[in-house]
Amino acid sequence: MGYRSEVAIRCQDKAFEMFEKAWGELIPDKVFHNENDHLIYWDWVKWYEDYPEVSAIENVMSKLNELDIDEAIENKMGYKFMRLGEDDDDVETKENTYVIELWMVRKIDLSDFERR
Repeated sequence: MGYRSEVAIRCQDKAFEMFEKAWGELIPDKVFHNENDHLIYWDWVKWYEDYPEVSAIENVMSKLNELDIDEAIENKMGYKFMRLGEDDDDVETKENTYVIELWMVRKIDLSDFERR
């Protein structure tokens, strides 16, 4: 079965174009767009760096990390990556600018119980 993760990348226009070319057959479960940025989302995915598509996405992040913050913002190449693994303490983040926000919310799920 393998270890699974939830993965999201929030990014600006030029970075999105780079990620879109890189993901290949690792098609996201959801992609959202607004006037400022994009959100790419995979749910329950095997995120192993030795998988070609994952490696390609990791390579895009490495290239984007070579930019300084001002250059990333000016060229619309900012991003933030977040991976939440199956284990509660398995959280990985990467980013190249402070203007992109993406965070996790931790809560106790009470959906199986009715309110009284």
